[in-house]
Amino acid sequence: MTQAGRCRWKIENECFNTLKNQGYHIEHNYGHGKKHLSFNMYLLTLLAFYFHQIFELTDGAYQACRKKFGSKKLMWEKFRGVITFL
Repeated sequence: MTQAGRCRWKIENECFNTLKNQGYHIEHNYGHGKKHLSFNMYLLTLLAFYFHQIFELTDGAYQACRKKFGSKKLMWEKFRGVITFL
């Protein structure tokens, strides 16, 4: 039973670590702000995170890009550079 709890705790910590430190920039106070703007941005960020998780599991092109660039942060910086250039 304790092993299952530790496994769940590890998965939650890895997920929260990704959301906080690897390009999504979610903080504890993200939901505070004027009216509902911050909460909407929070939901959009979570939606993007979920799509990225689905792509990592199912999309071959996304998997190839992740393999080539190594980190998500570098991959999205490169994509932003290309979009800015265009």
